[in-house]
Amino acid sequence: MGKVEGNNLKEVTENLSKDRQWIIRAALLAVCDIIAISMSYFLALMLRFDFIYSHIDSKYLEGYKNLIIPYCLCVVVIFYVFRLYHSIWRFASVYELERMIIAWIVFQVVILVIYAVNDIRMPISFWAGGAMIGFLLTTGERFAYRFLRGVHGGIEQHHISRKGQDRVMVIGAGESGRSIVHEFIMSKHLNSKVCCVIDDNPAKKNRYLDGVPIIGGRSEIENAVIKYGIT
Repeated sequence: MGKVEGNNLKEVTENLSKDRQWIIRAALLAVCDIIAISMSYFLALMLRFDFIYSHIDSKYLEGYKNLIIPYCLCVVVIFYVFRLYHSIWRFASVYELERMIIAWIVFQVVILVIYAVNDIRMPISFWAGGAMIGFLLTTGERFAYRFLRGVHGGIEQHHISRKGQDRVMVIGAGESGRSIVHEFIMSKHLNSKVCCVIDDNPAKKNRYLDGVPIIGGRSEIENAVIKYGIT
């Protein structure tokens, strides 16, 4: 009985730890989004006046100050609704990009509503430029995480190969093969290096799968084991 209770307590503790990590990461990402939105619309305003701050009319500066807080809050709420703080961004893909696009479309609708219900009037370039820069920054910061993890994974793979750890051959350069290669590169728990990929499709020969060479069909397996020191 005591052992069961101990296991349950351990499981609850682990779940709380994971929830805490997600909350911290989501909060940091939300802060990055707020900074990105603030910068985007300010840069759009600066761009309108050739990046000469003194040329910006005081009414536009006041309008920016009044609008930017509601904008930032709307972005965070909309992104939360579209679960853009819930994704595992090291696996970011077209699915996350689609949700970002839809979320930004909804955000633009919200901006039109805000524009309609108040008397703050800003240059058209402020709305268009802010939206484009904001989309690029908020999307870029998410996919940059995957990029940096990929670079780090590649460095780790290089160190692993030099340490003489397991050297792996993957059979199949389809979607499943790509997932396996990607997991080997991204995982911190696998002390193995993917050295080559085998696939019978001649169109894939001498191409690369996540940076790993596809060396040919199954007839190349024996030679590849010797050439790459596959363990």
